[in-house]
Amino acid sequence: MIEYESIKRTISQNLPPGLKGPEKYDVELRLHPLIKWHWAAISRARAAYKPYNVPEDIMDQLLTPRNHFFKDPKKSTPEDPVYGRLHRNEAILFPNLYGWTKIAVCRITEAESVRINEFTSDQLHDAFLLSEEFMKIQSESDPSVYPTINQNYLRPAAASIVHPHLQVLAIPECPPPILAQAFHFGVKYRQEYGSDFFTDYIQAEKKAKLRWLGTLGNGASAFSFMASWCPLAGRDEVTFISHQKSSVPLGTSAWKNVAEGLVRLYKGYHEMGVRSFNMVIFSDRWASKEHSDDFRVFGMLWSRPLRNLDCSDFGFAEVGYKMALAYTPPEIYAKILKKYW
Repeated sequence: MIEYESIKRTISQNLPPGLKGPEKYDVELRLHPLIKWHWAAISRARAAYKPYNVPEDIMDQLLTPRNHFFKDPKKSTPEDPVYGRLHRNEAILFPNLYGWTKIAVCRITEAESVRINEFTSDQLHDAFLLSEEFMKIQSESDPSVYPTINQNYLRPAAASIVHPHLQVLAIPECPPPILAQAFHFGVKYRQEYGSDFFTDYIQAEKKAKLRWLGTLGNGASAFSFMASWCPLAGRDEVTFISHQKSSVPLGTSAWKNVAEGLVRLYKGYHEMGVRSFNMVIFSDRWASKEHSDDFRVFGMLWSRPLRNLDCSDFGFAEVGYKMALAYTPPEIYAKILKKYW
C-alpha cells in the first residue's frame, strides 16, 4: 500500500581541465508517499557537501547573544492579559510581540548558549508541557485553532535570538498548507486502501529498516522516528509520528517520548557536524472531536548548514517550488542517527 516512487535520471557534462568532479552522475526525484504532488531531489554528486565542522572560536561567536531578552523575562518580555507568563522549572512561556496569529515564545533553558548535544530531555519536556498549557488556554476562547510547535535554532535557521526557545502557534481556521495537504491525502489514502497512511508508513519503514530509527513509548504515548524517504522541508530530515493521537493534548508521557527522541537526534546531528536546525510539530484542531483516523500528530526536524556563514541554504527551489533539496540520501545519514537508538 505504501508506494516508494522515484524518478531517476543520469546527467552528463564535460568539465574543463583542472575542474575536478564527475562528468556523469545520477539524480533521484523522490515522490512523497502520501502528498503525491510533493517531490524532493536527491543529488548524490554533491554528497561531499557536508555540514561544516565550524571551529570552536566561530561557534563561540555564533553562540554569543546579541541581546538578552529571555535572561530576565520579568524585565524584558511581555505578559499576556489572560495567562501572564507560564513557568515550569527552567522553561518560561510568554507572548510573542506583533505576531500574525496568537504566538507564544517558550524559553527552554536558563542558559543563553547551548550546543546542540547539550539539550536534556527534561528541559524539552518542560517546554512542551508549557506549550500544551498555552494551547489549552487559546482553545478555550477559540476551539477551532490548529496548534503547532516550532523551533529555529541558531541564526542560519532564522533564530534572531540565540537563547534556545520554541515558537508556539495557535492558528485559526486555516491549517498551514502542508497540514491541509496531509488531511486531504490522508482521506484519499483511506478511500483507496482502507487503512490509515500513518500506521502503514510506520510499519513499512520499520520493515524496510534502511531509514528506521525506533519507537519510544507504548500505546497512545508512542512515537516512531525515521529518516524521511522524501523530505518535505530540508536536508537530513527526520519524521516522527504519533501512533494514536491525532491532536493535542498529548499528555506528559507522549511529550516525554518526543523530548527523548529529539535529544537523541540532536546528538546524532552533532556527530554529523550539524549545528543549526529547524523543527515543526503539527496537530489537528485542539482536542478535536471531528478528526478522523486518517491523521496523526507528526513532526519534522531538518538541518540548516553552517558551511557558508553568509549564504542561506534556502533558495528558489525551496521557497518558490515548495520542494526540498538533499545531497545525502536518508539511508546514509540514518546510519549515524541509529547509533543513538
